[in-house]
Amino acid sequence: MVKHIVLARVKNEQERIKLLDMIIELPNQIHYLYDLEAGMDFYRQTNSYDLGFICTFKNREDFIRYTNHPAHVKLRDFLRSIRQEGAMLDFEF
Repeated sequence: MVKHIVLARVKNEQERIKLLDMIIELPNQIHYLYDLEAGMDFYRQTNSYDLGFICTFKNREDFIRYTNHPAHVKLRDFLRSIRQEGAMLDFEF
């Protein structure tokens, strides 16, 4: 199994909502995405990220396929255009 974790700070609230909507749609577009958890930060501390998501894949091959899927590419490009800061972690378990 592979976990793909992404955290982001974005420029404004409208972009944050649009990004979360795009993330939530991923399982409808990528059938080999095993599980998805996503949400906005509610604590809102100065060192907090605005939102985060965790994708789970059954294996590395599915994760690699995900990185090239058009829905992921669109999400990634949008995120890059609006983020102020971000962090990412990919690991097997």
